[in-house]
Amino acid sequence: MIINSPFRIAVPPWSSTTRTSSSSGRRVLPGIWKLNTTDFIVRAQPIDPRTGKKKNVRRVLTDASLNDAVLLRDQLMRQPDVEPSRETRRERLGEFATWWLDHKVGRGDIEPSTVDRYQTVIGHLTLRLRDTYLDCVTPTDIEEWIVTATRPSGDSPGYGPATVNGWLRVMRTLLTDAVRLRGIPTNPALAVRSLRVPTNFEDSNTPTLRELRGVLVTLDDDADYVAATALMLQAFTGLRWGETTALKWEDLDGDRGVLWVPRKVQKGQLVPSTKTNRARRVGVPSYLETRLDAFRRRLVAEQHPGLPSGLMFPSSVGKPLWSARASGVLRGACERAGLDRPFTTHGFRRSMTDLLREAAVDPVTAKAITGHTTDAMREHYSTVRAADVRAAGERVARLIQTPS
Repeated sequence: MIINSPFRIAVPPWSSTTRTSSSSGRRVLPGIWKLNTTDFIVRAQPIDPRTGKKKNVRRVLTDASLNDAVLLRDQLMRQPDVEPSRETRRERLGEFATWWLDHKVGRGDIEPSTVDRYQTVIGHLTLRLRDTYLDCVTPTDIEEWIVTATRPSGDSPGYGPATVNGWLRVMRTLLTDAVRLRGIPTNPALAVRSLRVPTNFEDSNTPTLRELRGVLVTLDDDADYVAATALMLQAFTGLRWGETTALKWEDLDGDRGVLWVPRKVQKGQLVPSTKTNRARRVGVPSYLETRLDAFRRRLVAEQHPGLPSGLMFPSSVGKPLWSARASGVLRGACERAGLDRPFTTHGFRRSMTDLLREAAVDPVTAKAITGHTTDAMREHYSTVRAADVRAAGERVARLIQTPS
């Protein structure tokens, strides 16, 4: 203890934000209230070294003198770790987060949809975390932030663990850039484990091979042949819907049997980049190539009004197809195929990830086809079903039982 005296310090029964009224004692010196001959209330507002802002501190002294109260007040105010000249150069987490997002937008590193997601995460930072100096953020701060987000408060029922884990991934990315751009020693978010998410053994939005075949058969006879053919191409290539509707006939290389994917549709407009800002190629099997050739001849024979746009799947006014139109066609196809759990257009992308794995396509080629930038994303889109687990067990059993 800095103060060598026989008095005792008691934690006051009120919170640190409660203001002491005159009825609680008589103010004898700045920050000191006398309750009786030997009891005092001491109040101080030192600078928090982690935020650079004042914080309210109150203590109750018993069996003490006025001199003891003065010494305690001075002790509470003493912050040798704070350098006023250094405070002006330090950056708080909230300030860096705002700058970081603007910086990434200015560089063109992220898409508008990603910007919205990042803004949501920054908006959910607690005031305490936002005000903490960037170089003072600890794993405990981030741990408290994600755990608190899952708890109901006010009108919010609390966020699910999968949602909060998404926030944590953004925080890891943000603080990784802080290490690189601001020179903070470590990324504290890397020490925080993700929250446990209930296991979903079979994703309801990933059709099985049988379900996929049934839907493709029903798409053959759909009256909306433009949307139906676009969905069929999705099923055979695993493209995102925005990439599918941005395709032009010039992107198809029939001689080599590949489809070039250089752009996407964003808010109804063609954008000369994909989601990952990387153009890529996907294979066009002979069956799909035949279907596309017949589809193109039909567009020409009927003189489809969207032909001049050059789009592979044009609307009646030469614009990219809306996702709602494709969703309606797919929903009807799922019903006609007798599926009790209809899936969305993104389900084709998930099924392609599984089919590439089952076809033993090497991971490098699989990532090049699907456009996943990391193995983690490829695994995220993979579905391991009971049949997969059983088949793997059978293969292991055969290895065990077969004599060398």
